[in-house]
Amino acid sequence: MVGCSTVSPVDEPPVESYELFTGVVNYPGNLYFPSRVRLVITLNEHDIFDGSASLVVSQTINNPQRFPVNYTLRYLSEEIDSSNFFSISYKLYRGEEDEPFLFAQSKKSQRI
Repeated sequence: MVGCSTVSPVDEPPVESYELFTGVVNYPGNLYFPSRVRLVITLNEHDIFDGSASLVVSQTINNPQRFPVNYTLRYLSEEIDSSNFFSISYKLYRGEEDEPFLFAQSKKSQRI
């Protein structure tokens, strides 16, 4: 038995370069919150020239069982300008409310 085959080049899609930003959210023990909450963590990019902010990535954690809560934000490194400033914001919402009842934001940092 004789066989013949040819190999044709296949265009492989470019490999995307993802970066990870990890952290921990602590919650003060003396505050009460209902059982239905959602925690929204966002990574924001701030333009060094005009100060405008844009969302890089966001993660929502529904009904965290307990604090501290670990999180991981994944983003494409080529979609950001590493010379800009960055900040992380944390918002805790009750139920389906649109306004957070707790909010914290890190200081702007040029390192990410």
